[in-house]
Amino acid sequence: MKFDEVATILQSFTGVACPGYAFEARRNGDVLARICGGFSAGIGCGGRKPVDEETVFDLASLTKPLSTALLVAILCDRDAVVLSTTLDDFFGADDLGHQLSAGQMSAWRSCDVSALLGHRAGFVPWLPFARELSASLGISAAGSPQAESGVIRMALDSLPVEPSDRIVYSDVGYILLGMILGRVSGRKIAGLFHDLVAGELGLGSTGFRPIVPVVGSVPSDARFAATAWCGMRGRILQGEVHDDNAWFLGGAAGHAGLFSTIFGTASLVDEWIKAIQGRSAILGRDTARRFVFDDFGPRDALRTPGFDRPAAIGSNAGDHAPAGTVGHLGFTGTSFWFDRDSGLSITLLTNRVNPEMHGRKDEIKAMRRAVYDAAWKALA
Repeated sequence: MKFDEVATILQSFTGVACPGYAFEARRNGDVLARICGGFSAGIGCGGRKPVDEETVFDLASLTKPLSTALLVAILCDRDAVVLSTTLDDFFGADDLGHQLSAGQMSAWRSCDVSALLGHRAGFVPWLPFARELSASLGISAAGSPQAESGVIRMALDSLPVEPSDRIVYSDVGYILLGMILGRVSGRKIAGLFHDLVAGELGLGSTGFRPIVPVVGSVPSDARFAATAWCGMRGRILQGEVHDDNAWFLGGAAGHAGLFSTIFGTASLVDEWIKAIQGRSAILGRDTARRFVFDDFGPRDALRTPGFDRPAAIGSNAGDHAPAGTVGHLGFTGTSFWFDRDSGLSITLLTNRVNPEMHGRKDEIKAMRRAVYDAAWKALA
């Protein structure tokens, strides 16, 4: 079989880079291979349940292109969002609760939706929203309007005085994008995603999870791949978002919080391919092509609005990725890449932050490179 080498590589990294995995390759929507193996849970999570097609993974930063950027694109199609609209059209004095410096106000007003999408707004990569705000507001504030207001204030306080067009990958910018979606639609991102994407595509196992705000043990859900031990929540996370900042915002944010199976994730990737080919029922061709084909940035940091591009050397996409490849990585061990020219897509979900194997960054990169290289060769 064409994907025998992929299967062998996946098995060889099981117990080395991750406890379990799910892989899918498609060509213009046709599923060419789906391979699952290893286990989805571990210590304290009800034993070692095998990964199968129904296993639900925390997609982490795949939320950015598969939910946030997709929703922005859909709302652009509906004239509800304009990419040149700046932050001061969405956030005002009521959000801040205090006065920014003149330099911060200038930077804030010059930052637009397009810059947020492309990580060119000048925001820092990450801020300890959950840690600092839970200390000041109390951990019970998770998911409250006060939590959102506190995040906005911290984010806008952090904006550099003179942001440049330099690409700095930032969760902070996408958190604000998630809030912008809420302001223009009147819906929280979880409901908006369900209504405009998952519900329309019939993806019943794909969506955001409500938070469990209490500290301590909660019942595990064997459908979900467990992620890590969380000191803030005092438990191993299974079926609730791994990212503390997303959790503090109610479990659904612009940068993280989306969950899905291998089929659901690959279907979201494929929806972008359908859209750029003019075959999507939820997103128009012209808008989709702008999000997928508009390359910007230096070669070692090339991006499109919403998508990463493979690094020139040592990419997680492997050394055989086609020239038109775009994709994204997720901290929990998730990833996808697709060729915008041929319609080939590859999705690899793992639970590399499982409590039994947390922190294997070098191993997961080696796994990704080997798997994607073998898959690109099989698809050639």
